[in-house]
Amino acid sequence: MGTQSHFVAREPVRISLPEDPEQWIAIKPKLSVGDRNALYTAMVAIEDNKSEIQVGRYLSVLLEISIVDWHLLGEDGQGIPINRAIIAEFDPDDPLIEAVQEEVAKRNPFGKKKAAGVTI
Repeated sequence: MGTQSHFVAREPVRISLPEDPEQWIAIKPKLSVGDRNALYTAMVAIEDNKSEIQVGRYLSVLLEISIVDWHLLGEDGQGIPINRAIIAEFDPDDPLIEAVQEEVAKRNPFGKKKAAGVTI
């Protein structure tokens, strides 16, 4: 009988496009329980003892949590630093960003598991 790891793998997955392999984004291979908690927490705003889900934050926060490294170049050919402000400026229709979003979604199929009776 083999052993099974109960933890998410840590080796990042690099995503690039065939036409520009020098620019890439590395993501976590899968979000952990803590990552998912951080994602859900970041999407909830509480004001006057009422909670509100901020669906509009989902994509930004998901990318912030998923991306661990990158090698992206600006128009001047210089490397672009990794930070939240840059992630928020990504073009969601850019082919590399689309590929990253698709890979993150494929590796993290939300809405299929139940925890304490709640679909997550």
